[in-house]
Amino acid sequence: MSKKLEINSASLEKCEMLTAETVTQNAQTMARTLSETFERGLGVKEIIHRIARMLRITDRQAKGLYYGEWERIPAHIYLRLVDAYRKHLARAERQAEHQAAIYRALSQEWNDTWGDTSSCGVLPSPDGGQTAHSSVQFPCGAGPNT
Repeated sequence: MSKKLEINSASLEKCEMLTAETVTQNAQTMARTLSETFERGLGVKEIIHRIARMLRITDRQAKGLYYGEWERIPAHIYLRLVDAYRKHLARAERQAEHQAAIYRALSQEWNDTWGDTSSCGVLPSPDGGQTAHSSVQFPCGAGPNT
């Protein structure tokens, strides 16, 4: 049992301990990042009110959090903030994956319809053949502007 305690103690000593200032800075960063999820054009007062509502704290406490005024943040408030921040990150990740899927689908649709358009001035025609951009065709890289 004492051997296990020694191992735990040694691993805790190696852990980086956060100072109160670091925790306050992290909380301020998380609060400001969360505020970016609110609609654009909101005033600071409304942003602070929404943070307060999200974390179930007073507007004054939210203001202190937003501006990094707290010397020590109560653990229950910090844990609510971390939870809200993680949910925000998960939502942002889902949105990014959704946007990437849309982009891939549009890109695939474009390639299916038009094919590879980087083929030196030749575009596929709707009937599957190739048509030139103009009546004069130049070999790749030997256009009129080179």
